[in-house]
This record gives sequence, structure tokens and C-alpha cells, in this order.
Amino acid sequence: FYCGLRREEALALTPKDLDFKSNIVTINKAVVFDGNAPILSDTKNETSNRIVPIPAEAIPILKDYTKNCHTIQLFTKFDGSIMTLSSYVKFWQSIIKALNFALLTDEQKEKYKSLPKSLQKEIMPIKDLTAHIFRHNYATMLYYSGISIKKAAALMGHSDTKMIMQVYAHLDDEKEQTIDKINSNIKMA
Repeated sequence: FYCGLRREEALALTPKDLDFKSNIVTINKAVVFDGNAPILSDTKNETSNRIVPIPAEAIPILKDYTKNCHTIQLFTKFDGSIMTLSSYVKFWQSIIKALNFALLTDEQKEKYKSLPKSLQKEIMPIKDLTAHIFRHNYATMLYYSGISIKKAAALMGHSDTKMIMQVYAHLDDEKEQTIDKINSNIKMA
């Protein structure tokens, strides 16, 4: 959310990748999956190796988390080993469940508990949230912060600006509200 990392980049992070003196995170490795098995590897491409600023709002959260982190990677299985694909899926589902419960009223929580497991997901407001959506959100925040296309591509680890141009073009269309402006300003006399 705060740095626009790919899932595989976030899973490979170590406490040493976070520099709280300079408030930066170094991205230089990834965890990829061969079936369910995790493999520590290089990043997606050379431009994926990068240094990303950590927003001030995230610093206390990350400091607190790393203070209690006694494993090589920041995000691991309970035994401290690298997450398998299935453990990542369970981890992500627990995050979505916690977010959902934070949004539910007490009445909805009671209803949830009384439903069979097969129907419990139906009343949840958040259903299709993925980690990759946070990456898109980061690109959107860069756009609204006035970050240039070239700098945004570098921060996101893209080898060129095409992907960022697509995101920015979509946001430009929304921001412009072209149809509304034309309809309200161009009228027959």
C-alpha cells in the first residue's frame, strides 16, 4: 500500500531492506512460486531493483513491526520459513477477514456467525481485494501527488512508462470529466 511493491517483492523483504535513517526500502529480490514451493530469486527485471521512499505515515508502523520481527524475511510462516503459496493465500484471506469484520456492524457479525461456512462470505463487503490492487492504488497516489510519469515508472519498477501511461491516462480522463464540461459549457445560444 505505501510503496507499491509487487507481492513477490514484499514477501522477499528483510528488516535490512528497510532504512529508517533515510526512510527508504531497497527492492532487490523476490519470492516466486514453483507450484506451492517458494523460491527466493532475483526481481522481475533489472529495473525492478530500486529504492523506494517510505511515506512518513508508514514509518512508525514498520518500525514497530520490525522491532518484533525475529525472522529473515518480514513476512513468513509461523515457523519463520518463507511463505508457500498456500500459506500466503491463508495469510491474505485472514487480512480480508479482519478488514471485513472491522466494517461489519454487531448485527451483521452475529448473522455471520450463525450462517453455514459456505454462505459466510456472501455477507462480507470485501470480496475481491488482492495485494495487486494496492499497487494500483499506489500508482494512483503518485499521480495525484504530481509525480512525473518517468519517476512513477521508476518507483514502480517498470522498465518503461507504458503501464504508468495507461494508469495516468485513465485518471486524466476521470479528472477531466470531459463530457460534463462540454455539456455544461457548450450550449446553443
